[in-house]
Amino acid sequence: MVSQIEWAWETFFWRIAVDTDDLLQRAERLRKEERMMELVTGVKAGEQVKITYPGSEPRTVTETVLPPCSEKGRGQWYCVTHQKGFVNQFEKDTHVGNGKLHKLVWVCFLHGIEQP
Repeated sequence: MVSQIEWAWETFFWRIAVDTDDLLQRAERLRKEERMMELVTGVKAGEQVKITYPGSEPRTVTETVLPPCSEKGRGQWYCVTHQKGFVNQFEKDTHVGNGKLHKLVWVCFLHGIEQP
């Protein structure tokens, strides 16, 4: 029969082992996320970017990036590198998580192309 002290020590060390594995897995995920974020940059205000507007007749125009405004809830992200817009955060996160280089701008519905 196992004494309470032996059981307590066994449980304690088992928990440490499990917690250590969990911490190592979390650290690895964070390192991957950091590496991915190094590949994502924003375009600076004043730079010229080419934007392709979709539609029945897509058109590409060159626009100057504006400084950021306070209307961050009214707009969408656009990847200048791949000429692709995103209707929600999940689409953008999935796109930038592919391990390639991305330059992003914020397309404000009120003011136009802005620095993120």
